[in-house]
Amino acid sequence: MPILDGVAATERIREDEKQHSPSAPPESHMFNSNRVPIFAVSASLPESRAQEIAHAQFDGWLVKPINFRRVGELMAGIWDYERRRRDLYRPGTKSGVAKNWEKGGWLVAPPET
Repeated sequence: MPILDGVAATERIREDEKQHSPSAPPESHMFNSNRVPIFAVSASLPESRAQEIAHAQFDGWLVKPINFRRVGELMAGIWDYERRRRDLYRPGTKSGVAKNWEKGGWLVAPPET
């Protein structure tokens, strides 16, 4: 059993980000509203948990088995805001480019530019 589950680890990371804002943040912070992008990954992550993982401050989600091409597409959303908008979760329409939860996607819209 891990010391922290994904939700607890994410909460600690977000708290640390609030307390220790670096003077020169990493590039991923600049493109992601000054925080590390964190994705929930699970073999059983039903769409009904979307609000729960968003509330836990995850930036997105992936469902196993992992499609590494899809991981690359989602990671491109860190700096490609149009890509992220296409992969943004929309309740009722399912989500992402393929319009289904199983593909994974972003829960957090890109920062306003």
